[in-house]
Amino acid sequence: MPVALFLCLSAGCASPVTYPKWRASVVQYINDRGQGDPTVLREVTWPQARRTFSVLGQDDPRASQDARGLLLAYRPIDPADTQQRWFIFLVGIVNQRVVQDIRIQAMTRRREDFVWRASPADPEALKAYRDWQQRLWKQRFPGRASAPAALTGFPTEGDSFSVQVQFPQVLVRHQQSGACWKLTMDRPRTQNPGSIAQAR
Repeated sequence: MPVALFLCLSAGCASPVTYPKWRASVVQYINDRGQGDPTVLREVTWPQARRTFSVLGQDDPRASQDARGLLLAYRPIDPADTQQRWFIFLVGIVNQRVVQDIRIQAMTRRREDFVWRASPADPEALKAYRDWQQRLWKQRFPGRASAPAALTGFPTEGDSFSVQVQFPQVLVRHQQSGACWKLTMDRPRTQNPGSIAQAR
């Protein structure tokens, strides 16, 4: 069974963690641990470990809004630029131990800039994922009135995701529920560090 490996990218700030804060912490980790080389993100080599990058809003998850990201792939996206590889994450915002939003976050480094692309909110995909969580905990705990926290957050133990690139789209599918998130890419262009192309 895969073991989730959590790397705390920044100290808890006692405030809600958003996607921009999560991205900034990833960049900070790259600069601190990899001297600016993003391939440091691939150096998590524990057997059967999932590369999970999390930023915690508070120490107590019952009162915290956190961002939890899974690194799913490192690959080219644009067939016209196969030398440019992207880190493809699926990131969930977890508020008081319940996942509230999930989006694809893709990052590459172009010259001196970290370039980000982010998918928009997808209520249908989120609902499919949460409905699966609900079915799972009711099946496992039939006599329980409420779900255990381990089955309401993100990622859930046993989650399996696939990544498919059909340029200009990147598709991330949750195998158990069928939930699918879509990121539509534009042609790469130079941006300021940490800038993004989609909704926050």
